[in-house]
Amino acid sequence: MPYYLWGVQASCPFHASLTGDIILMTGYNYLTNPNNNLSYGLQLIWQPESSMTLKQNLYFGPDQSETAVAYW
Repeated sequence: MPYYLWGVQASCPFHASLTGDIILMTGYNYLTNPNNNLSYGLQLIWQPESSMTLKQNLYFGPDQSETAVAYW
């Protein structure tokens, strides 16, 4: 299955080698639409040298038809 993501992303460079992203999305690898709520993501990108990039991702939000925060 191919990877896909629908949403918007904003990046903020904190330093020449460090960038942070905020992501709002409506779907993540889904062939169906279980709900109409947004999901969220955070990403931290650190490039200590030009040949190495480290990324940390955090994804959270409702991915099922029950959208109460307890089910995130």
